[in-house]
Amino acid sequence: MSLVNVHTHSFYDDLIEPGATILDLGANVGKFAGLMTDGYHCRCVALEPAPNAFDQIPTSASIDRHNVAVSGERGEVVLNLSTNSEANSLGKTADFDYHDAVRVQAVTLADALKLAGADRVALLKLDIEGSEIDVLGGAGPDLLRRFDQITAEFHDFCGITPRPVVRETVRKVRDAGFHVFYFDRDVYRYADVLFVNRRRMSSLRYAVEMARLWGPRVITSAWRRITRRNQAPPMQDSEAA
Repeated sequence: MSLVNVHTHSFYDDLIEPGATILDLGANVGKFAGLMTDGYHCRCVALEPAPNAFDQIPTSASIDRHNVAVSGERGEVVLNLSTNSEANSLGKTADFDYHDAVRVQAVTLADALKLAGADRVALLKLDIEGSEIDVLGGAGPDLLRRFDQITAEFHDFCGITPRPVVRETVRKVRDAGFHVFYFDRDVYRYADVLFVNRRRMSSLRYAVEMARLWGPRVITSAWRRITRRNQAPPMQDSEAA
């Protein structure tokens, strides 16, 4: 298996077969969609609610564009537009500068899967500025298991989503039948999370991948602690007494 990162989203590319369907939620201007279709010869269904960003998504036979938001419920929603187009969101945070708002139509994850027109999706990419909580939280286990991989950016680091809520959402997806990989640490722990369907990755392989990913980091951390301890000045006799 080959672990790759495409436009800040990690996944195993050997699970992406030529002609496979990718579902890109929060496509923005289509960078991820373009890289996926060019690099993996797959079909990408790209959903983006912001009109200006949507208009910039490349038009091709491999990219199917839809100008809609994705949320926990179907209907009309208010999209807050930021000066940073990648920060457009249904919610607001003080970390971003919003200059306008538009009303857009929202669909659910089940609706998005219908737009994809596939029984199974090789990769679901979520970068929807906090709405991933409602989208994943509102999806049942049977729906989630129709995805081979789910790569998600959660937004606790910028104040949109409380970290306990993120943890609960991760737990729910894991319990639906997925292995979980975290590729960031500390403040950005949940900024790049990958869920792999257990039907596509054995528990043994998961253990091997985890050891490969985290083993070197654990060893490096331990070596740094030992080095710092050895470099510490020796105690004076009075201190030792």
